[in-house]
Amino acid sequence: HGGVVPMRSLMETARERGILPAYATVRAERILRRYPLLPALIQVPLVAPQLVLLDRFSPGWEEDRARVHGWLRQTAKNASAFLTALTGLLFYRLLLLLRLERVALPATLATFLGSSLWLVASQSPWQHGPAALLLVLALLFLAVDATRRWTLAGAGAAAALAACARPTMLLFAAALGL
Repeated sequence: HGGVVPMRSLMETARERGILPAYATVRAERILRRYPLLPALIQVPLVAPQLVLLDRFSPGWEEDRARVHGWLRQTAKNASAFLTALTGLLFYRLLLLLRLERVALPATLATFLGSSLWLVASQSPWQHGPAALLLVLALLFLAVDATRRWTLAGAGAAAALAACARPTMLLFAAALGL
C-alpha cells in the first residue's frame, strides 16, 4: 500500500513497545503532545515542497518505515536550518534599523554562532527556534514605526505567536505590550 505511514500507527506502535518519544505522554488511554503545535505548523510550508520533490525524484520512498523516518527527520532539519538562518538575517536587519551598523554584524554572529541558538534551533523543530524568529519579527515591526496601527498589530501578532510557540515567551510578549 502506498502513502505515508500514519503518525497514529507509529505512535501506537511506540506506545505498545514502551518507547514513546519524549514529546508525547499517555493520559486516559490517549497519546498527547507535550509541546506546542505551532513550531511544527510553521515548518509545513518548508517541508511540503521537499516532500513533493521526494515524491518526484525518489518514488516509493514512503514504503520503508526506516526511510520515512530518515527523510522526515532530514526535511525537518532543513526547514529548521532555514528558519534559524532567516532569524539571523532578520536580527541583523533589526540592528541596522536601530542604527547599530558598527556592531550589527559582530552582534549577529555572536548571537547566532556564539550561543546555542544556531546549534540547537537549526537541527530540529524545537520551540525556541520559531519563538526567536517571532520575537525578532515583533521587534522589527516596532523598529519600523511603533506609532502606526499596522506595525503595532504586526508586533502584537508576532509576540502572541511567539508565546504560542513557546509558552515562556509570554513574559517577553507582555513586556513588549507595555
